[in-house]
Amino acid sequence: MTAESVADIQFSKRFSANLITNVISLILSTLVGLLLIPYFIDTLGEAAYGLVPLATSITTYVTLLVDSLNAATGRYLMFDLRLAKVDEARVTFNTALVTIVACVLILLPVVLIVAVFSPHIFNIGEVAANDVVILFALVFVSALLNMIKANFTLSLTSYNRLDLKNYVAIFQTILQIGLIVLFFTLSTPSLPYIGLAYFTAALASLLFATVLSRIFCKELTMGVRYVSKDRFKTLLSMTVWTLVKYSGVILRSNIGLVIANIVCGVIVGAEYAIIVMWQTLLVAIMGSLTSIFYPNVYTYCAKHDDKGLLSFLSLATRSTAVISGLIIGLLTVYSSELLTLWVGEEFAHLGFLAILLVFPILFRSSADNLNYVMIAKLKFRQNAVIYLLAGILTAVFSAIGAYFFGMPGLIISGGLVMILVESWGIFVYTAYLMKQRVSSMLFYLVPGLLMLVITVVIGAVVKVMCSGETIVSLVVGGGIIGVLALLICSRLILSGGDWKNIRACMPGLKR
Repeated sequence: MTAESVADIQFSKRFSANLITNVISLILSTLVGLLLIPYFIDTLGEAAYGLVPLATSITTYVTLLVDSLNAATGRYLMFDLRLAKVDEARVTFNTALVTIVACVLILLPVVLIVAVFSPHIFNIGEVAANDVVILFALVFVSALLNMIKANFTLSLTSYNRLDLKNYVAIFQTILQIGLIVLFFTLSTPSLPYIGLAYFTAALASLLFATVLSRIFCKELTMGVRYVSKDRFKTLLSMTVWTLVKYSGVILRSNIGLVIANIVCGVIVGAEYAIIVMWQTLLVAIMGSLTSIFYPNVYTYCAKHDDKGLLSFLSLATRSTAVISGLIIGLLTVYSSELLTLWVGEEFAHLGFLAILLVFPILFRSSADNLNYVMIAKLKFRQNAVIYLLAGILTAVFSAIGAYFFGMPGLIISGGLVMILVESWGIFVYTAYLMKQRVSSMLFYLVPGLLMLVITVVIGAVVKVMCSGETIVSLVVGGGIIGVLALLICSRLILSGGDWKNIRACMPGLKR
């Protein structure tokens, strides 16, 4: 592959493959998320189940440093390739890989110590302490393996091969769930089996990602001779601010589970763990969409094409807002019915709280497209300040809200911070970078809010015919609502220029 071909990410050519594999990965992860919770509750019990998402959420705190390094590496690796600087890309890749492996070796004893003391830190109810220790230890080690894997999947992303990255994710998910079902079928269901499945799947996916990276990213030759002290210093300078940013992200994203468990108790914590899955799935869905867009954002920034970047951002951000608005609208219409069919009628009362939990994602997912602009333009410090402030305020106000008002206070407090601090801050600063009015950037949110309102209104009418009390009526009703809402919004929102850009991304699409 020549330097010129490395610089061309072939956005239009690979858009369809990237999108299709993203959809498949999303459908799989969504089905797994929806089916695993009632399966775990039935086989393990409500209290034991609540420890599983708690363990996985804690890993984000333990692996914060390496995640920050991976984020820093992604920016420089993508810019090196977009500018056809293959030698510098090799240096970036190998310097990051050696650094990550060293960090993993340092973190290994730390995570094992945390696992040993986990039964004394969290409320575990009647669950056996040894089972909790094994679960946390294996989940933590799995996270360390995933961090090494991330360096190889990052190389695939840098080549705009998100389809290959998705194959790795799909393989890991299928293997992980398959092993859990196999272990639970052949023996008595227990938490250690879940940890063992996580560990095995993480190790196998690491090997798979390594093989794919060696086949499709041949320019990124591995070797100690490519490790550079100067590039390490460059990555470290960005990693420091990225670490600050991710500290805020972690506080904002996962502190709710910890606060619910410690402040509200193990049962409320388990109920929160159920509905927070909606937020997690929606974040994953919207993240998969923005992940398709951001290689092109980096390309425009590398070429200093602000006019093209602004046009692309407009379409990407409005599309993200519309899709999130549609999903949140459907969840609003059928929230109680979904919970009843999913985990049982006794949890239907959590429907309104679930809607409050997912609504701020419309603002957050739209801001994620703009977040990449700040990273590409090396505004790490400003980006970090926004996220850290949002994280601290989320932790403080969520704890206060949970203490005085229980789960509703926890959810509302965190949601307001996400909208008013995090999303607003990113929109405002990106408008400054692009020399645009803040109002014009915030206008990108209008299509999403419009889609949400239209979906809820149509849903109120359709629900009379399709109540959603059965899976069939839920699918039929949701399908009718979605199609009608999309038809109406596409006419109101998309211009001729938007359709032209969409056809450019999907060459086979005809007028």
